[in-house]
Amino acid sequence: MRWHEDLQEEVWVLGDEPLIGAATNAMAWWDQYPPDCPKRLADVDPATWEIKARLALMDEYGIKTQILYPNVGFFAARLLKAADRELQLDIVKAYNDWQTDWSSEAPDRLIPITSLPFWDINATLIEIQRCAAMGHKGVNLTQDPAHYGQLDDRHWDPLWAACQEAGLPVNFHIATGDISPFLRSADPDNGKHANYASVGVSFFLENARTISQLICGGVCHRFPSLNFVSVESGVGWIPFALAALDWQWLNAGAHKEHPDYELLPSEFFKRQIYGCFWFEDATAKFAL
Repeated sequence: MRWHEDLQEEVWVLGDEPLIGAATNAMAWWDQYPPDCPKRLADVDPATWEIKARLALMDEYGIKTQILYPNVGFFAARLLKAADRELQLDIVKAYNDWQTDWSSEAPDRLIPITSLPFWDINATLIEIQRCAAMGHKGVNLTQDPAHYGQLDDRHWDPLWAACQEAGLPVNFHIATGDISPFLRSADPDNGKHANYASVGVSFFLENARTISQLICGGVCHRFPSLNFVSVESGVGWIPFALAALDWQWLNAGAHKEHPDYELLPSEFFKRQIYGCFWFEDATAKFAL
C-alpha cells in the first residue's frame, strides 16, 4: 500500500503492480469543498474528461486500471425521469456507445460498465447482450433496486440470469434510487457542507440494506455464479453487517424457512459479493 501526497489517498499495489484505484476525489482538483462544484467546463481539470490527459494522470500516480462508472445523472436515474420512455432508451444507448468509443483508446486500462434501461426488462436484456458484445465488463444498477422491485420480484430474474451467463458483475452504486429521505433529513440550518458530510455517510451504510435484500431474497442462492459489487461504499461496516445478518437469519428462523439455502448470509457474501474503499486504513484491514 502506497500513500500519494498529491492525491491524499492510498493506492493498493500487489508487488510492483498497482491495483485498480481512483484518480482523485469527487471534486477532481476543484479548489472548493463539496457540494460546491465547477460551473463551467473550462474550470474542470481536463483529466476528468479528456482521454489522453486521463491516461497521463493515471500513469503519473501508478494507477493501472480504472472502472468507468457514470455520473449522477445516470446512476441516480434523475436525468432519465425527465424523459419519455423512447428518449430514455436512446439516452442510455447513446451513453453506452460513447463509453465504448472513449475506452477504446486504452481498452486494457479503461473498463466500461453498462448502464441499463432497468424500467423495461426486455430492453434491459437486449442492452446487456449488446454491450457485452462491445466489450463491457459489468453492469451498473441503483443502490436501491428494491425501490424499483428489482430484488424481491422474480420478474427481474432474467436480468440476473443474463448477467450470470455473460459473466458481467452487477454493481450497486451509492447515492442512487430514492434519495428523498436523505435530502429531507438535511437541515439547512446545519450548513450545506455539514449536511453533505452527513448524507454521504448515510449513503455508504445504505448498501448494507441492498446486500441484505440480495442475500435474503435468494438472488445469490438462485444465481451462484453471479458476482456483485458494493460501489463507493467503503468496507469497514461489512464485518458488522454480516455478523448481524447471520445472527438475524438464525434468530428469525430463516434457515428453517429456506432449508435449500446451503450457506449462511456471510458465506454467500464471501462467495459472490465485493466491496471497495478509498479513504479507510484500519477499518479496511479489519474487513480483510
